[in-house]
Amino acid sequence: MILNGENDYVALDLRSLRTDLSLTCDLYIKEEGQYVLYREASLPFTPADRERLLESGVSNLWVRISVDEDVLLQQHLTVLLSLPDEEMPPLAKAGLLYSSVMGITRRAIAGSLSKEILADVDEMVGVTVDYLTRSQTAFPALLCVMLHDFSVYTHSLNVAVYALGLGKFLGVTDHQSLRHLGVGAILHDVGKARVPKDMLSKRGKLSPEEWAIMRQHPEWGTEILSTAADLEDDVLAIIAQHHERLDGSGYPRGLTGEKIQMFAMIVALVDAYDAMTCGRPYRKARMPFDALSLLKTEMHGKLDPALVPGLVHFLGDPFAPVLLESERCCQHHGDVLADGSQDQLQV
Repeated sequence: MILNGENDYVALDLRSLRTDLSLTCDLYIKEEGQYVLYREASLPFTPADRERLLESGVSNLWVRISVDEDVLLQQHLTVLLSLPDEEMPPLAKAGLLYSSVMGITRRAIAGSLSKEILADVDEMVGVTVDYLTRSQTAFPALLCVMLHDFSVYTHSLNVAVYALGLGKFLGVTDHQSLRHLGVGAILHDVGKARVPKDMLSKRGKLSPEEWAIMRQHPEWGTEILSTAADLEDDVLAIIAQHHERLDGSGYPRGLTGEKIQMFAMIVALVDAYDAMTCGRPYRKARMPFDALSLLKTEMHGKLDPALVPGLVHFLGDPFAPVLLESERCCQHHGDVLADGSQDQLQV
């Protein structure tokens, strides 16, 4: 999202927006390029409302951001995120942050990596970590505004959000460590830039020959990043090891046990979770409960045993206080399509 003036809007995915909340901001629908007031803040938003919107082809509602133009010109994102909730609602802050990081993610993945771009990624992750650490409403709000279309950009950003949330939930509090985790998560699939696009979007399972190519993307990622800038070892380990498994069944090197970095395992888990709960060219998205159940089975003995239970509690427990007059803002739980198939996870 690019802000153009005092009235700008961020999208809320209807599949993620809970219906048991008393919202503190107006909701808009976009019709023929115009934002039309749909529901005032004081009115309830019900499951029937959401179903009617989805059936009519509406996938997003919108929240308006009102900010001072001088602040925008200075691009002081941290100033906007620190505004009182009365001036900028939590969902609007989360949407602004998500779309801002999305822009940096696109530049990093779609273009030629440089020290300048990687510095921008690191700076934006730092802003995100500051916000998530300072605001108790940040993670739930980000879960509300996350997109679920499984483009490489949204997937990389979603993995970073989940990874930071899970890492913090598991006790990682050091700012620099969280920053490294976020940078590694955003860049974890950068090596797929060398994978043919038709292979990335293929409907159905990859052939053995195609899998041999796909399995090289972690090493390609470390090669790309090693030549672009001097990144910390734990960041590079995430890119290199996010498909490794404790029992040696992973790739590209078949590492085992303590040879695999914990941050790489965190990214491995949330990478799989986001892949399963987002639509793919070859299958519909899974229900979050189904995805977590499958991960519990599929990842048994393959990742640190604390990770899957940690993800379940992080996504399901009231880990943040009141947001928009509710214990939790929203969860991407039970509101996405699932086809019930037992196809193997492809990530």
